[in-house]
Amino acid sequence: MMDSREDLGINSEDKDRVHLKRSFACSPITTKGYTTTGTSSMDYRDWSVKNHTGHTSFNYIAALYGPSATNDTLLGLGDPVFENATYIYTNLKEVGPLYYNYGDAGYDIGLVFLEQNNKGQRPKLTRSLKTEFFDNSQGFNPVPELSIPNSTINLVFVSFSGAYLKPSDDLWLSAHKNTTMVSGESHFAKDGNIIYLMDNLLSVLACSEKFQLCNPFPDTGTTPQCITPLSVAQMSYIPDDELRQIFPRDNQIATIIALTTVAVYSSFISTMSGLDRPLLVENRVAGIKSLAPASDQWVLEAKTLFSIGLAGFQRLLLDYISGPSPQYVPYMLFANQSENDSNLQWLCVNHIIKRSDYTNFSTLAISLIFGLGFIVIGTSLCLETVVGSVRPKWGKEQWKQTT
Repeated sequence: MMDSREDLGINSEDKDRVHLKRSFACSPITTKGYTTTGTSSMDYRDWSVKNHTGHTSFNYIAALYGPSATNDTLLGLGDPVFENATYIYTNLKEVGPLYYNYGDAGYDIGLVFLEQNNKGQRPKLTRSLKTEFFDNSQGFNPVPELSIPNSTINLVFVSFSGAYLKPSDDLWLSAHKNTTMVSGESHFAKDGNIIYLMDNLLSVLACSEKFQLCNPFPDTGTTPQCITPLSVAQMSYIPDDELRQIFPRDNQIATIIALTTVAVYSSFISTMSGLDRPLLVENRVAGIKSLAPASDQWVLEAKTLFSIGLAGFQRLLLDYISGPSPQYVPYMLFANQSENDSNLQWLCVNHIIKRSDYTNFSTLAISLIFGLGFIVIGTSLCLETVVGSVRPKWGKEQWKQTT
């Protein structure tokens, strides 16, 4: 739960405060009965050779957690399994050009997300720049176990083409299939040493994310009032009449617009998509070999991505209020928006960090504090000496003591 004043720095009276709750939960999910392997074929063009085209077969793993909104058969992949697949994994190693996987950490990561309304269905939202992005995304019709109303479901698919030097007991990246190293010596392993392969060709981590807005100090009663939890896409469009029932003040609405805008662009999907290597475990890889993940690696990954998203939320809110750097101002569609919007102006003025250099104190004020402090300290140090030199002149050489 984040408070607009205490946590996000929007200085306001209690009546104008807003609470934003972000609920985020992850768990590895079973692939037994939900994945199938096979071989398909496709036409391809090798751009490294002029006018070279071909037809080839490739191996795949299809995840079956509900049919995807994007029908891959329309892309020239004719296997009927693809019609009901949520996600199809193949890194096309069979047809990839030279150095296709050069510099890769060994992990192939896929991300599919689904927005669900209060009926557990993909919401039909009003068309806008933000909502259209989510509404036309690669959603899917989930199996009942993944149907969670008013939430965004993120499925993170991972495959590791390398091997671990030790077995892994992590629930997401488990590896107990042992084999013998035969590819030559290295500083990690030698011929004859045992290495371990992932138990599943494709592993899945499911994460649910939802947001909720609350009025901590309603006009009537003392119990905070909250709207229904919302998915990420639903945060982009909340009916005004629904908001006004709980947040009657214009300053609260201005705060909510800022919070919901920032929440969309710091969500799990935005955070993970914005990272070149989103998983911590990728840093343990060298070549095709890796140190084993921690036994709770999936917990560490989920916590880290949540923390990165939270840090991004706080920084994006600062950018939203302070505005872009001067070099980007000419590219804005609507410059100086606060001049014609008193509520937005209130939000900008009342944010604690108001200066363009991201400081929230005055240099003059700090100088005055130090200056007055030195004067007080200097006076206290010299006071006894001054009094001692003045008293004899008045004929009061001795102190009078009273009991």
